[in-house]
Amino acid sequence: ANLVRLLRNSVVNIARNQFLQVKTGLLDTILDCICFYHEVGVKCNRVKHKYPYALTYTPLCVEVIRASLQLTTNLCVGNQAVQGAVWKRLFPSMFTILIDGIDKQSRNYVCSVLFNCTAWNGSQSLQELITTDEGKAIVRSGVGLCEQPNCLEWAQL
Repeated sequence: ANLVRLLRNSVVNIARNQFLQVKTGLLDTILDCICFYHEVGVKCNRVKHKYPYALTYTPLCVEVIRASLQLTTNLCVGNQAVQGAVWKRLFPSMFTILIDGIDKQSRNYVCSVLFNCTAWNGSQSLQELITTDEGKAIVRSGVGLCEQPNCLEWAQL
């Protein structure tokens, strides 16, 4: 998780570092990391509570997913090519899974990624989000996050 945080911090407002991290394949690795740690949580950390099983994540899984989502957001800011690549990889299944699960902070980071992938004018991603059934379900989940006290910062946008 610390390595992902270091990478996350190295791209904030530094276009050259963003470009290098994407060019070297880091974006794919980070998206693999999000999916992998989610799968680890699904496969290895089921707690027999009642039927169906209650899913829990180890603290390490949560930390890595959070930091990876933050890094993904930082790479997406102002970079339409990265936004498109992230969208293609995570929409709709992983966005749906991540916005409905894990913890409040992770859901906030998912909303941040969604915002950055859909915020620019003419975004195909935005059209998919608001016109497909899967996209509408994601939007409903995001709006539902705002109904709770202490709304999530990115879900409000």
